[in-house]
Amino acid sequence: LTPQELLNYNEMSHDIYFGITVSDINDNKYLFELTLTLSKDITNIQTLLVKNEKLSKVIDSNRSDIVYSRESSSFHDINNNPIPLAVENDKAALSIYQNTDVLLVKNIFSNIFIPDQDSIDFRESIVRSDEKGLAGSIIRLSNKDHASYQHFLKIIKQLLPTFSTIVQSTTPQTDPVPAESEKPYMVLLEEENLKGKLSMKSLPAGDLRTLYIVASVMSLQPGSTFIIEETENGLHPKRLTDLLDHL
Repeated sequence: LTPQELLNYNEMSHDIYFGITVSDINDNKYLFELTLTLSKDITNIQTLLVKNEKLSKVIDSNRSDIVYSRESSSFHDINNNPIPLAVENDKAALSIYQNTDVLLVKNIFSNIFIPDQDSIDFRESIVRSDEKGLAGSIIRLSNKDHASYQHFLKIIKQLLPTFSTIVQSTTPQTDPVPAESEKPYMVLLEEENLKGKLSMKSLPAGDLRTLYIVASVMSLQPGSTFIIEETENGLHPKRLTDLLDHL
């Protein structure tokens, strides 16, 4: 987005304020506040810069303690002491400041998963464990958490009536043997009353999307947030309702 699109720009205001409240599974609650302003650089192009920034720990409805505050390039801690921190004026200090509360908030933000459409549509069946798409998600889930993987299969059998199982195999080894993250896997699916196995390219778009959403959610860490836009794309209304029930 250009700055004008982001700000719904008008000549009366060059600032936009965000206030984001987050909490973790231990009920630690924080308010992250950020004010951005439009400014022109030496080439007369508009850019977004950080004007103010503040992180506060919310104690109760009437009290919050400031973790740090920032006015342009000036930083102060909870006791209003200067913090010797150099950060670019188009970057949030939250990204580089090292503090127990800041690290906790960064961990909350890092556990927000927003899948992009390219990952949902990715149809390769031979993948490495760190690759995007459904096959990569299945490999990571099965290698990391057997119980969650079995739960994933159980849910899929309820959502896809003809689904039988998922078949995984490592492809023939080369010499030298690749590292675990570089090891290629083949992921195929079996359906009832079908002799052959299905690759990702044979799946209907709705089935691919269903499998990807469930595999992604089952892979999340406790306390994570999963955000997906237009969940209904390619899904039958009954399938969508069932999927939301499982989520």
